[in-house]
Amino acid sequence: MQKNVKPLDTTQIKELVLDTYQSCQAQNMQILRALIAGMTHDFNNVLTGILGTIELVQMKTTDGEKETLLESAYKQGFQSADIMKQMALFSRQTSPNKKHIELNELLKVITKINRFILSKHIDLDFITSKAPLHIWANISQVQQVVLNLIHHAAYTLEDMDNATLTVQLHRFEADQAFMQRNPTLSKTTFARIDIQNNSKGIAKESIENIFELCLTSNQTGKYTDLLGLAVAYTIVQEHGGIIEVESQAEKGSCFSIYLPLIEINRTA
Repeated sequence: MQKNVKPLDTTQIKELVLDTYQSCQAQNMQILRALIAGMTHDFNNVLTGILGTIELVQMKTTDGEKETLLESAYKQGFQSADIMKQMALFSRQTSPNKKHIELNELLKVITKINRFILSKHIDLDFITSKAPLHIWANISQVQQVVLNLIHHAAYTLEDMDNATLTVQLHRFEADQAFMQRNPTLSKTTFARIDIQNNSKGIAKESIENIFELCLTSNQTGKYTDLLGLAVAYTIVQEHGGIIEVESQAEKGSCFSIYLPLIEINRTA
């Protein structure tokens, strides 16, 4: 029997939207602070090495010693520039434009930066595909999808010992069963991004509607987490793909993102 649910009035809806927005903003600020702290620490370590090397150069008398030390400083300078490039990529503003993306390179950056952000008890690993995988997509939106799913996984690992989170990329050729299960898809070849964790798993009754934004929970932070999943699902759909979820009790969960591949013509 269907229950009669009293609809929210305008004031309640406004308050709910405001609460959700403020929760998202607070989470974004927390992530940003952690990112800045981690990247600043790493950058300062490299900068200290460069300055220390230069001081040693000033103390050395032979050309051979100076050349070796200057080469070390040169390499460290490139390392610090790489840190800044990663920060720039991570913080790039969202735009409606799509472009060619090689997913191995993008995911390397995302996972490397998230090692600064995630709790130290979570072991984050990235497994690259055997060959380059190219998609046509909005880079900021793809970043957002992966980040949302990584942080959802981290949320489920908060109280876990020996927590592991693995991001794996590989090529996926859809079979007939997959296409029948997902009749809205127009492509058959995809880049598949698996985001897998060893959490306690997701209840069966929750998996079917996991990407729907449920507004009945009063748990702190729950709106933000559900909103992140709903946003990720919408973005992937807009890129012609889907997200699937598999989970087993006490054995963890795996979110699989499927994005249509594009073939890059290479001339000899």
